[in-house]
Amino acid sequence: PESAKPTLPPALSRVQAASQQALDKIDLSVATAAKKLAAVSDMKSDEARKILLEMKQAASFAIDCCVISPEGKMLVVEPAAFKHLEGSDISKQEHVARIIRTKTPVLSDEFKTVEGIMAANIEYPIIMADGKFIGLVSMIFQPHLLLGKVIPPLIQGIPVEVWAMQKDGLTIYDADADEIGRMLFSDPLYTPFPELLKLGKRMSAEPNGIGSYKFFKTGTKEQIAKETRWTSIGLHGTEWRLIQTHPMGTVHKDISHAPVTLDALKKIAGNADLTKALARNDKESAMTLFKNFAMSFSGVYSISWIDANCISQFGYPPENSLLACDLNKDTTLSGAFCVKSVKAKSEASCEDTLLEGGRARFTFVPMNEGDTNLGGLLLIQRL
Repeated sequence: PESAKPTLPPALSRVQAASQQALDKIDLSVATAAKKLAAVSDMKSDEARKILLEMKQAASFAIDCCVISPEGKMLVVEPAAFKHLEGSDISKQEHVARIIRTKTPVLSDEFKTVEGIMAANIEYPIIMADGKFIGLVSMIFQPHLLLGKVIPPLIQGIPVEVWAMQKDGLTIYDADADEIGRMLFSDPLYTPFPELLKLGKRMSAEPNGIGSYKFFKTGTKEQIAKETRWTSIGLHGTEWRLIQTHPMGTVHKDISHAPVTLDALKKIAGNADLTKALARNDKESAMTLFKNFAMSFSGVYSISWIDANCISQFGYPPENSLLACDLNKDTTLSGAFCVKSVKAKSEASCEDTLLEGGRARFTFVPMNEGDTNLGGLLLIQRL
């Protein structure tokens, strides 16, 4: 039921909205080209080529654009580098056969194209004013190039990773280029991780959800537990899953440690070694002090430094902290709370959803080094 949908965390919600918008934009360019081509008398004319080139220019990541005959032959292909493909019969491609049969738009899964690459395809029927079907227009593009333009700027500095897959388990985007094109359910890289394979089946079947699995920490052979949230984008009945991952847990779960208090936070904010380290931007020394603090109390999700310009510079542990993130641009309640607290130079606390998901308490205390305003410390405790 609709009401049972898990609430998307802010970071994934932004990624979903921007990725769908990018997909909708290229879909509109193909739809527009189909309408223009419907008024062209000769599909091999310069006029038709001009329409295809305009469509290609609307999507820098597109490989090529073409007009296909009602029988499934490539009549015109632009740009010129792909002109040699004109005349190719692609009627046996599933999505081409489908649009010829149904006369409705298509977003294909990734497939091996006649251009010799793995790519996806948006196609629209070309239908004249009198209703006659005279062919179709197609844009070939690689999803990892589309998503690779949209996703990284949205999660830069946020402690999450985002990857994307088709419902059949094919990875179509990952920050680790080596994982693009791998099939989740059959690639040897994933077979030692039954939790991931089981969760993958859920991801295939369910358009959104929450789960966890063990896998390698990015760039290492160390295995860690990751909490996962996913959602979907798509066109014309074809869906892509967008999957956000984040390392599980707080710094430690040793309940023998006392819970962190406001007084403890104020004490470290007044620590001369820490204020000196932050004043000279000595990250290494500051992180050592942050780590000692975090390991001395239970329930610390993150302790980080927000400077006087409201930039969340760094924190411990790094996997739970924002890195060089401008909170002036953060539209969440906690982001606005931090900016207000830094500017007011005042202690304050609020509860909100973490960018990576889950509820947390945010506590801010201001800091100074002599007459220099250092901004302050932000303590995050997951609820």
